[in-house]
Amino acid sequence: MPDSTTAADIAGMGFTFTVPVDGTTYEVAAEMDLETPGGVTVYVATLYLGSVAQSPNLAVQSTSATRMLPRKTWVLTGLTPGVHSVLLRHRKLATGGNTWTVYNNSQLLVKGP
Repeated sequence: MPDSTTAADIAGMGFTFTVPVDGTTYEVAAEMDLETPGGVTVYVATLYLGSVAQSPNLAVQSTSATRMLPRKTWVLTGLTPGVHSVLLRHRKLATGGNTWTVYNNSQLLVKGP
């Protein structure tokens, strides 16, 4: 992950899906596999529906070397019919300190009607 407070796309953590009827609700879950070599650092991941950030964020803090498996589910309600895209982007709350590694077995899942 870049050493930046500016959000960057996470490779492989985005997709499109088709909503068949008005007002449909979907759940999108991020299952992450993260590691940091240590030090105090905060990792933040934000789900975007199209260009709109969804809240709250997935946020984890590390004070020592660790590997963790955080999970966050967003509920998307009132979606209109058509094709929608979701994308997970990440950033650090402050530059410097240690880096975070996002492993390839991290995944973004969707559940709908």
